[in-house]
Amino acid sequence: MHHSCVIPDGGGGNGGDGGGVGPDMICGSSAECSDVAPICFVGRCRACEGAGDDPQCVAHDSTTPRCNAPTGQCVACLMSADCPKAAPVCNVANFTCHKCVAHSECSSGICDTTNGTCVDATDIAYVNNASGACSDTMHASTPTMPYCQIQYAASNAPQKFILVSGSATAYNALALNATTTAIGPLTIVGPAGRGTAMKATVTSTTLPALFASTTAAALTLTVDGLDFIGASGAAANAEGIKCQGGSATATLTIKNSTIEMSGTNGVNSSGCVLALDASIISANASEGVLVASSTYVITNNIIHHNGSNSGLSGVNIDAASTGTFAFNTVAANGGANAAFGGIVCAANGSNKLIEDSIVAQNAASPMSNGSQFTGKCQLQSVVTGPDAFSGAIQMAPAFLSITDFHLDTTGGALATNQACCIDKLAGATTPNATHDVDFGPRPKVPGGKLDIGAHEAQ
Repeated sequence: MHHSCVIPDGGGGNGGDGGGVGPDMICGSSAECSDVAPICFVGRCRACEGAGDDPQCVAHDSTTPRCNAPTGQCVACLMSADCPKAAPVCNVANFTCHKCVAHSECSSGICDTTNGTCVDATDIAYVNNASGACSDTMHASTPTMPYCQIQYAASNAPQKFILVSGSATAYNALALNATTTAIGPLTIVGPAGRGTAMKATVTSTTLPALFASTTAAALTLTVDGLDFIGASGAAANAEGIKCQGGSATATLTIKNSTIEMSGTNGVNSSGCVLALDASIISANASEGVLVASSTYVITNNIIHHNGSNSGLSGVNIDAASTGTFAFNTVAANGGANAAFGGIVCAANGSNKLIEDSIVAQNAASPMSNGSQFTGKCQLQSVVTGPDAFSGAIQMAPAFLSITDFHLDTTGGALATNQACCIDKLAGATTPNATHDVDFGPRPKVPGGKLDIGAHEAQ
């Protein structure tokens, strides 16, 4: 409640912003002044002038405790250190605090995307095999005194968040088996920027690069920003990622990652709750993604060049699995297989809905009604190139290259993609429909239409 004040001779009314006393008006406290002149100084309102006015900014409005000297106004923050834990990031465009959405916004290196808060450094186990100070013995893990291997941190550290540094040397394979004691929720975060030179690669010579399994106890694991390469050769365990559920639930989330060059499958989920989002699955010798007896959410992924030697498909979903498959790009899978190469849906059971995706250029395309799908796939807003399927958009997309399946937005390719794929959807209710494979916003323009496929081009 504002105190009474005296308007000097010739004065006007109160300032408009904030409903207080305007510039150069008489005041008893900063609470009486307007937002455009928030500081009461020797009985008159003026603009704030610097950090020395911060206490008076608090007195003016506790939600705007900092002086932004260039504008003369009190604001919520000048830097993220000014913000509360619940909204830890300062938007320096409008000097307001908001929840984090990217790990790079947090000084600790990890944003807890479940609640938009930055994870405290004390709640993170740091892993860096390139550090001469790393040690796989129990200690207070810090960025300067990290663990060497992800496996040691995941098996022994009390923290529920693990931050893995990029390294030129691959990390050893990771195996987590919940037998009698539950594992997780555990979140493992790699370096920012999938595909960068300093990525964190997890590889194996005999086992899956990541093996997550349960027997009598549950497992909940999230992996964000790692590169997985399974063992070479055709051995049963030569997979990038394998999830195997038992009597207890295995919940596995993979996002912002690459799964590549494995001897058999890229991702093999059997009896799990699988979320696979915004990742690139490529050059795996067998299926890119194999889903059996699982619940799945597969969104925003580019799945390409899998099964080139075996003739197997990019994606295989069995009859006992149910879930969401949306906003994916499935291309150039299947090698010389003349029957199919894109997506295999089970021949029996219920239809598997494939929606808002590009499934084209797989196997011996074009081959009408043969090269992109087999089994009971039900299509909704799916681009299939020249191949004809019930409910398909029979138009050819233009990709950046034969190895990069982002949509091309240059020259004539832009017109081609506008015809088939760009600005085609008024909205979507599927999970993860607000971002694309690169975690760019979907749609890019507020209120705009969404693009079909993994890449929101414009």
